[in-house]
Amino acid sequence: MEKQTSAGHTVIDLRTGRSADRRIRELARPGADPGWIAGILNREGIPSSSDRPWSPEDVLAVLSHRTPA
Repeated sequence: MEKQTSAGHTVIDLRTGRSADRRIRELARPGADPGWIAGILNREGIPSSSDRPWSPEDVLAVLSHRTPA
C-alpha cells in the first residue's frame, strides 16, 4: 500500500503482499540493470517462482512477458 506524506514523498509499506511481477514493473526503468533488480528482490525477500534467489535471467523472463502500459 502506498501513502503520500505531508512532504509529498511516497511511502511504500513493504509489510503488505505484492507480487514479484508488480515489484519488477515498479523497478524497471529504461537502463535499469536486471542484476540490480534481482538484488533488490532478494534483499526485500520477495520469493521467486523457482524457490531460489532471483537472477538477472529471471527478471528478464518476467519483463519479456510484460504487457505494455
